[in-house]
Amino acid sequence: MNEDITPNDDTEHDIPLLIDEELAAKNQATGKELDILCTGGNTTFLDVKSTVSSEIADALSVTSYIIPKGSGLIGTNERKDPREIAIGEYNPPKHKAYFGQVERYAATHAEDTKPRFFAMANAEDIPHYLEKQGKAMELLAAKQDEEGAISPQALDLPLFTMVPAGTAKKSLKKSFFENITQGVTNGIITQKPDDAKRAFETWNDYKQGLETPQLHARPFMGLQMPTDDLIKFLSENADVQVDTIIPTDTPTLEQAQRIHELRIGKMKKPKTAKMLDNPFTIEGRDTTQKVAVVNVQGSARKDAIALLKASQHIDDFNVEVHLVQNGDQMKAVNPDIIVLPGGWHKIQFNNQTELGINDEIVSQIRSGVHVLALCAGSIQTRTAAREDLLNECKSDGCAPGTTFGLGDYSVINNALSNPHHILCKIHTSRDPDEKSVRIFQNIPLSNAPYFDDVNAETIDVIARLSTTSWAESIDEEDGHVVGVKVKQNRGVDPVHMAASFHDKIIFTLFLDEVALWQEEARHNRKKNDLKKGFQERELNL
Repeated sequence: MNEDITPNDDTEHDIPLLIDEELAAKNQATGKELDILCTGGNTTFLDVKSTVSSEIADALSVTSYIIPKGSGLIGTNERKDPREIAIGEYNPPKHKAYFGQVERYAATHAEDTKPRFFAMANAEDIPHYLEKQGKAMELLAAKQDEEGAISPQALDLPLFTMVPAGTAKKSLKKSFFENITQGVTNGIITQKPDDAKRAFETWNDYKQGLETPQLHARPFMGLQMPTDDLIKFLSENADVQVDTIIPTDTPTLEQAQRIHELRIGKMKKPKTAKMLDNPFTIEGRDTTQKVAVVNVQGSARKDAIALLKASQHIDDFNVEVHLVQNGDQMKAVNPDIIVLPGGWHKIQFNNQTELGINDEIVSQIRSGVHVLALCAGSIQTRTAAREDLLNECKSDGCAPGTTFGLGDYSVINNALSNPHHILCKIHTSRDPDEKSVRIFQNIPLSNAPYFDDVNAETIDVIARLSTTSWAESIDEEDGHVVGVKVKQNRGVDPVHMAASFHDKIIFTLFLDEVALWQEEARHNRKKNDLKKGFQERELNL
């Protein structure tokens, strides 16, 4: 983590922020991994030629449309007005045209809220893709002084690796997964059940050789086959983890409903949530904060690991993390903290309702649980009071009726991608209650929202996009709001935070707030015990 940025009265305010290039590259890779994980988790990618009803799309939980090479006008139209994430298949002989299309996509959607473009390449074409991508980015970098220039980052796409049928034994080796962990490629798509199993098993074997295997999330894994074969796979392979199915044909409504039933049934079945091994747990601590990370779609497993990493330097309590997939699991965990992760808010909310999770979340919130809502999760905690058509501050890009209404703010969805500098309120070392600010460099944002029309009477702004190097407070920064906290009017009020980004930083800020809450709760209990003793003594005078 970079050093604190401290304003100096003798320094000119227009001096640019020095960039930690190594950190920037690491955060860029993390952002692409999050982008891809957020598209997965009980979801479906369709071919660009597939046209389905909203009922079928909802049953399948469609998050992306793949544009195969040679798609012609259909692909052009999808890039102009993408229905969901647009994934372009790389065509080595036409690499100049490919990256030209990516550049035009970035220019076309620079001012709207359409999601960023993704790439897909065959495993054997990855070296060629990376070489030509690098050259295309160099050409863009040389044009940065031109008016309307597109950033080279626009070509640094989240990348799926396609493993064609019959090539898994050759492709899925240790070196392949080294590329995954280094962020060279960000997800795997196979085309046979045996290859999907090989990918899953090879990853698990590879992970065990890492220094801290607990801190590495399984990469995205997709499976591409005809719909009937996918249904058979989902019916017979409950132990093989596949995030996304990719039908080679267009599913019917009956098939889509069957796929949805199988997914929901699989998540409903286990009565015990998966508890992660936290390598930073310390024996003998008096307190453990139990965390339920809702895991029905999206980046839950990556967010859970970011939480584990943030717990390393928390001295006040241990952090016990559970991945929760149904209401029975949520009730059994009985969490102190609920985390709503990144992903697709509509899919998440609807699945949570069907799985009995939302009823438990409401019950837990009413009983005083802490809540951290990230990216799609923060859309689930926006206010529902501004969704009428006449409201000038209503949210944009959000499905109606998909919110708990924890925070009085609106959301502009899918507005932010790529790393951004973020100005955050932080606790000072001198006094835990005194806030200062710090710029965190190159924090990844993944088709993320920002918060609009934040009610200052009930909400504290804790993070904004940084547009100046030396803002000395959040109020001096005009960048979009990307982090908020519900004001705690009483000391016993729980911590409720929402953020556009899901990074170790936001988990650290959140856990620090929980530590302050815990200390105040202890103080209040001690005061109450003292008062009770005083009362008994005074009654017996």
